[in-house]
Amino acid sequence: MHLGSLQIRIYGMDDIQHIEREGITYALVFRRNIAVSDEVRFASRNEDPLQVGFFERSKGYASAPHRHLPRNIHLEHPAEFLSIERGKVSIAIYDEAWKTVEECELTMGECILFLHGGHAITILEDARIMEVKQGPFMQQDKVFRPAP
Repeated sequence: MHLGSLQIRIYGMDDIQHIEREGITYALVFRRNIAVSDEVRFASRNEDPLQVGFFERSKGYASAPHRHLPRNIHLEHPAEFLSIERGKVSIAIYDEAWKTVEECELTMGECILFLHGGHAITILEDARIMEVKQGPFMQQDKVFRPAP
C-alpha cells in the first residue's frame, strides 16, 4: 500500500497484521481468529516494550506457581494495548509527524498493540474496550496532534 510517497507494509498472516512504514512497526493488529496451539504464541517481538501472547489450555491444566523478578527498564516508546470486548471501532495510526500510516476497524474479540507514533479511536458501535499500558501514567506524558 502506498500513502503519499511513503510505502506502508501490512503483512502477516490473516490473524496478525504488522502495520509498518520505513522499517518501523507502528502497530500489531490481532484478529479474533488468531491461530493458537498448546504452546504460547507470542505475536510481539522480544524487544517490543509490551509482550502479547496467546495460548489455549484444556480443562485441568495448571501452571506452576511463579513470579517475575523486578528489573529496571528504559522505555523509549511506551506501548499501549486495546482489546475490543464488544462493539466496533475505527483506529487511525499516525507516524511521528502526524501523517496517517493506516486506518483499520476492529470488532469484538480483536486487539491492537500500538508500538510507535500516535493513534485515534472512533467508536462505530457502542463499545467496551480494555486498555493496557505501562505505568505509572502521567497526563503530561500524552501529546495531542495540533489542530489542522
